[in-house]
Order: sequence, then C-alpha cells, then structure tokens
Amino acid sequence: MRRYPINSPEAAARVIAMTLLADGTVSRGELGSLTSSGMYERLGVDPDVMQTVLVDLARDLYEFGVPAWDHTGGLHPIVIRSVLDDVTDPQVREEIFQVCLSVAGADTHLSDGEQALLHLASSQWRLADHPHQPVQKGTS
Repeated sequence: MRRYPINSPEAAARVIAMTLLADGTVSRGELGSLTSSGMYERLGVDPDVMQTVLVDLARDLYEFGVPAWDHTGGLHPIVIRSVLDDVTDPQVREEIFQVCLSVAGADTHLSDGEQALLHLASSQWRLADHPHQPVQKGTS
C-alpha cells in the first residue's frame, strides 16, 4: 500500500477516502458531505487530490486483496491502523475525525465497517475523551 508524507493533505485525504470506502459503496450523500463538512478548506485538500487519493486507495485495496477486508466486510483493522499512522498531529486528527463522522453519517446508515473504522480512529488517536457529534446507526 502506498504511503504519503506524515500529516500531508494526501494522508488526511486517505483517511477520509477510507471512510468513504468502509462500507463498500460510496454514496452521493457521502461525496456531498465532503463539501458540506468544509473538508476541503479545513484540511487544505484540493478536490482533485481527494479524487486521486480515493482512486489510489481503491486500487491499493483491490491489489492488496482479501486480507484488506475483515470477516464483516469492513476494512481490516491492520489496514485502518496503517492509514491512521500517517496522521500524527492532534489538531489534524480531530479535524479529520469530525469530517469522518460527517461522511459516515451522510447516507443515514452507519455500517459495521464505518463503526469499526470510527472506533479504531477514536481509540488509536486517543479521541475518546473528546466530545463528538453523535452518529447513529440507520436502518437503510
């Protein structure tokens, strides 16, 4: 799997891209949430860079094969942790996490894969003690 410079806009974009892909589908609502959450401005990510990073991540996951996905159909925790490792700045982590919450909740359905990703990010980045907007699991 390709790597990006630590705390770079590409590293931030890849965490967001991972959230988009966590349930196996990317909805229009999720893509729209990138703009409505202010992600491009908040993280200094150019829309073209976001598109490139999303496509590159999808390719990397495809080439990585079955081990990239766990038994629930979500991304394997090793893959998630590896991607999260490229962001070390606490403020950037918080910004990314807020965008991830927005993206994951945009389609009104929080999949098991999205829940697992959010939980791992919160735990690995030690965000559990911080208040976050609630995300509830939908039924669609």
